Amino acid sequence: MNKLSELVVFGQLLSDVIGIPVFIIHPGRTIEAEYADRSLQSNPYFTSIREQVAGYAYALYAAEQPVHFTRSRLQYFFVNAMDENQLTGTLVVGPYMNEQPHVAE
Repeated sequence: MNKLSELVVFGQLLSDVIGIPVFIIHPGRTIEAEYADRSLQSNPYFTSIREQVAGYAYALYAAEQPVHFTRSRLQYFFVNAMDENQLTGTLVVGPYMNEQPHVAE
């Protein structure tokens, strides 16, 4: 799965199975495809999340393993897809949370 079009298909399947947003990022830092629940997409904070995801410098990281990062207490991980040592796209999973938010009573 090294081509961007294959990454887009895989991203959709992954999002369908795990129920977490998935973004496919073009090497030029634009969002090629996104798969997220409509309720998340209608959230006013989602635009900020999209901008953060698209603006991250994925090309600076190795492609051999997933990289985990946190932004504003939200968790993400990504994997770079390579084709003959050239970045063809990035699969980003998130945001998700490892713990339940604490609600004051």
